[in-house]
Amino acid sequence: MIIISHSVPYVDNYSHPYLIDLRYSSESVQQVVMIMLRNLGQIGNLIFMISSFWFLQNSKRVNISKVINIILDTIVVSAFYILVARILGIQIDPWDFRMMKHPISLAAWWFVTCYLIVYIVHPALNQAFQILSGKVMNLSIVIAVYAISIHTLWWRSSFYYSSLIGLIYIYFIVSVTHYAVKRIRESCDTNTLRKYKRTVSWLVPFGIFLHIAFLTLFNYVGLHFERLGNDMLRFNIIINPIFIIVAMSVFLIVLFREPRRIRVINYLPSLSLLIYLFHNSILIYKYIVPDIYFKWVFEHINGDILLPLVFLLAFLLLVWGLLLSLIYDKSLRRITVGVSNRVGTVIERWVYS
Repeated sequence: MIIISHSVPYVDNYSHPYLIDLRYSSESVQQVVMIMLRNLGQIGNLIFMISSFWFLQNSKRVNISKVINIILDTIVVSAFYILVARILGIQIDPWDFRMMKHPISLAAWWFVTCYLIVYIVHPALNQAFQILSGKVMNLSIVIAVYAISIHTLWWRSSFYYSSLIGLIYIYFIVSVTHYAVKRIRESCDTNTLRKYKRTVSWLVPFGIFLHIAFLTLFNYVGLHFERLGNDMLRFNIIINPIFIIVAMSVFLIVLFREPRRIRVINYLPSLSLLIYLFHNSILIYKYIVPDIYFKWVFEHINGDILLPLVFLLAFLLLVWGLLLSLIYDKSLRRITVGVSNRVGTVIERWVYS
């Protein structure tokens, strides 16, 4: 879902002749569908966040080795793309080059930087949640949902919102859901639990229908009211309550099922971060994809059949990211893991002694 989202020829904060500004309402069904595909990325991000944050709820310590390993992998992948740019003679904007040189501090991959910060402070977030009583928790949920998923969703500058605040908000939502599921499992009989499972399973198609219907209606309104005609991506953000419902429901459906061990499925998630890094670097999405792939598309192929080429690019990026991740996992990653474990062990002895 994330790779498909990144394969849409989208642009907003800089001009490019071979990319499309999807913020505007359109009479083109193809463009509206591409806006929906763009939104898939945030649902994919949420599924990843919820899956990761769920298993941190009872954690009281930070795995320093994990933090160092993520940092090293990000730096190595960024250095790889700097080298590729040099070899291909691609002229990179000075700010973009600076971001690639400092991928963590300057957030060359926004999700990695935000995730690392949340992971480092997650024991404190767990402690803060545990001191909430029932009434205070309920009040906190109401305030948080209104402030972030309603008010900030419309006025993005509200409450000093940032991507980091968004991740912390999702962590809070996961904590509440984790607490509720634990209480349900402890207090409900088999039949009642089965009813909860059925309800959750219906939330996924309901959320998808709601999203499609809302986006279609909003596009129609934008075509007739100029003031709302350039806001089609306003709701493409992780705090969108519809996205949260869909992602959380998908996770809970899997959680309520009996676990099965499938070697390939268990191995691929270990590569998910690497696939994200390799397929979505600044060099890929800002230079190679628009200047090579979509340039060729717009110059040689009718734009009316752009949608299939979005899926073709997604397939190519998936193969590219997976192939490089497999190679890296069997080579350099062994070195980064070894260094991370050694350095992490020393730091953990000092911190937790």
